[in-house]
Amino acid sequence: MNFISKNQVISKFLSDYGALLLLLSIVGTWLTVDFYQEREQIIEESKKLAINKSQLVGSSVGELFLVTDYVLRDIIGRLDVVKDLQLTSKDNERNIRLTAILSEKLETVTGLRDFAVLDRDCRIVATAKSPFIGVNTGQHFCGGVKVNPGQSTHIKYLSAEQSISGRSAVLMSRILGSADGIFLGGVVAVVDLALAQKWIEAIHTEANDVLAIMDADGLLLANKPAQPDAIGKPVPVPMAQFFYSRINDPTSFINNSPYDGRRRITGVSKVERFPFITIVGFDYDRVLKAWRYRMWQFATGFLLLCIFAVIALRSHHDCVNARECENLPPQMH
Repeated sequence: MNFISKNQVISKFLSDYGALLLLLSIVGTWLTVDFYQEREQIIEESKKLAINKSQLVGSSVGELFLVTDYVLRDIIGRLDVVKDLQLTSKDNERNIRLTAILSEKLETVTGLRDFAVLDRDCRIVATAKSPFIGVNTGQHFCGGVKVNPGQSTHIKYLSAEQSISGRSAVLMSRILGSADGIFLGGVVAVVDLALAQKWIEAIHTEANDVLAIMDADGLLLANKPAQPDAIGKPVPVPMAQFFYSRINDPTSFINNSPYDGRRRITGVSKVERFPFITIVGFDYDRVLKAWRYRMWQFATGFLLLCIFAVIALRSHHDCVNARECENLPPQMH
């Protein structure tokens, strides 16, 4: 009869448990790497989706201003620089004609509040609907500042305090400059930010996602969810994280919101041809919610597998040891 020593039993016991530990370690490492790669893939796909959505929002914003710019070109092309860009109350026929032109064009573009013709002193010569004839708009190209010869486009945000109507707006101006850079007058379109806010709120978003439109100076123009107190103010983004006004190409990053502190996967795009920036932020926890659920499912299953494997191996050794211990020689006294 063959006898097996206790050392052999212990050695086999350790060998089996070592093999089991190695196998479980390999499986655990593989699962960890696989889940890490899956998480990185989900984040990268979400970054691309955020960029694509920000570009889509930006194209819609750009379309509004592009159409407005075409209308401004058409209006300015129908004006007489000498007769129509002069403030006067005597030429009623001219005033009626200008008002008719502006009113007709106002009906063609959704989201505009008014059109106005400016003289060389930036005073309002005519409008489509507002009663501010003769008021100085105080635009940055007024007051003797040199402008580009020919036609040029200018865009400026006005807060409610700065606006003569008492409502925040974006002014889009197409102006005329002489050959030596003297401002001759122009036409201004008033874009109502309240309508821009309603438009952006109509875009579908998931829970805790955000949409925002900013100008090149980092001023918030519209956002979802709505934050009226933040409109017209600089977005409080730490300088070390990002310079919104220096974005040239669409980009994405992960950051904590300066407003609610939630972590988001953010896509940022510049509106082509116009000084606006669109931002789309996907809630980080929502994006990874399904991934985390699967991870905990697999982690729980793997833990139970480890426990059952150890119990099964322990039971196996107990049975083997019970049989083999009967074959051990009696101890000598």
